[in-house]
Amino acid sequence: MFSTTPSTKSARERIVMVSAALFHGKTFGAVALGEICRDAGVSKASFYRHFASKSELGAAVIDLHAEQLQARLRKSLGARSTGSPLTRLRGFFVLTVAWLEAGEGRMGEPVLGCPLGHLAAELSFLDEGLRARLLRVFERWEGAIEAILIEAQSLGELPSSLAPALAARELVSLALGMSLQARLRGDPSALRTLPDCALRLVTW
Repeated sequence: MFSTTPSTKSARERIVMVSAALFHGKTFGAVALGEICRDAGVSKASFYRHFASKSELGAAVIDLHAEQLQARLRKSLGARSTGSPLTRLRGFFVLTVAWLEAGEGRMGEPVLGCPLGHLAAELSFLDEGLRARLLRVFERWEGAIEAILIEAQSLGELPSSLAPALAARELVSLALGMSLQARLRGDPSALRTLPDCALRLVTW
């Protein structure tokens, strides 16, 4: 899920990528600066040249996750994607499951679930700036799904009675909840019904 190859990454990139992996595997609060610097191969002085605080680093990690999410949304739901709106919506969740499963549940490794959900659960009451940043990411995610639902309605794939904004929020909540279940159960296969569950939610 995260690449930290030293030869191809700048010091700042290594710090962000290493921190993303550490925060995901542990928690934001449990990861010490020394651990980040050691794994990124930088000194503390180098760290502070790039980030004034751990909170600033947290913002960069959130932005990294947001960029990865937006890439999946563009690939599945964007102007260059193909298929009907509901086919593309299902494709987004198929792609998301594959991304979340990558490298998880192998050789005794834990199932880590959604990194954005993990950070949101921890940081919502600890850092207002990071909470607001995460909220904007979730709102953009919901907005992209709302747009595809509106397109589906315009083509008669979904009934006009469906409330697209509400349904989009419910779909994001479904993805987060199933990701949490996979983490709790230590079973990445718990995510595999997500694409079909998503379609059932909006077509019932």
